[in-house]
Formats: sequence, structure tokens, C-alpha cells
Amino acid sequence: MKFLLDEHVEGYDKKLFERGHKVEYVKKLKEQDEKFRNDFNVVMFAKENGMILITKDKEPGQACKDNKIPCIWLSDERIFDEMVIPCLDELQKSS
Repeated sequence: MKFLLDEHVEGYDKKLFERGHKVEYVKKLKEQDEKFRNDFNVVMFAKENGMILITKDKEPGQACKDNKIPCIWLSDERIFDEMVIPCLDELQKSS
């Protein structure tokens, strides 16, 4: 698989490489062309290049979701629902 990492998730590259995936970075795209400062252009680049965007940002995450573009959107709501709630449940069980 090919991934495009948004600026706030660049630290995930090592684990993706270890799993045999290809990774590109929004930061490098922005250095090459100013148009990638726009979230729409980032999302379209991922779509056109068969990549999965990984982002923490609401606008590109929502754009991917609304347009059925492959994306891993690490929203605060998702993190809370999938990580915090299970930990709280486990803590309540052990109390």
C-alpha cells in the first residue's frame, strides 16, 4: 500500500516502512509546489496516486470521508471512542 502522511503524523513512517508500505509526505510536496498548502490539493493528490491519506486534521479527514477517498482520519472523537473509552471501561472493571 501507498500512504501520504500529513504533517502531524510523520512519525508513523517507520512503522509503515517496517510493514513494507511506501510512504510520501505532505511536507515534501509543499516544498516542491505551493499548491499543496491547500487541503483539497493534498486530498486529490492522494486519490489520483492511489494513496491512503493519514491525517489528524479535520478538513482533509472530512473531505476524504465525504467523498469516499481512502483515509485514516485520527480525529479526537475517534481517539476518544476507540482508546479512551475502552481504557475507562477496563479501569472501572478493575476497581
